[in-house]
Amino acid sequence: VGATLLTAVGLPGFVAADEDEYVLKAKVAAGNLPGLAALRASIRPMMLNSQLCDGHGFVRGKYEPALMDKWRLFCEGRPPSVQVFSGPEPPDPLAPGPFAPPLPPGAPIVQPREPPPVGVPSPSSASTTGM
Repeated sequence: VGATLLTAVGLPGFVAADEDEYVLKAKVAAGNLPGLAALRASIRPMMLNSQLCDGHGFVRGKYEPALMDKWRLFCEGRPPSVQVFSGPEPPDPLAPGPFAPPLPPGAPIVQPREPPPVGVPSPSSASTTGM
């Protein structure tokens, strides 16, 4: 993922094949203060002008053609693909990952908000007339 992102932004020279190469590249970059200053000054525009921030181009060039291809195959009689799972049950796509604690049994995925204290207007009941 890192190599793909760095390349898409225009920084393939920062991609390292292993830890040793990473340390070497980090030392070289750290020793080049004018280069780091130039990178720091240009990295936001590089990102904004990269394909990573081109949502329209992604949808037109990648996503829509993929959907059109799937639709064409469906119209030609190809049945939808079938997911195959190796475990006894299919994985839950909303299951918490290693970064989140598991939800208690029966708990809703989205927890309801606590009502505001008495006398404090809620965002939905606040005046929208502007001040």
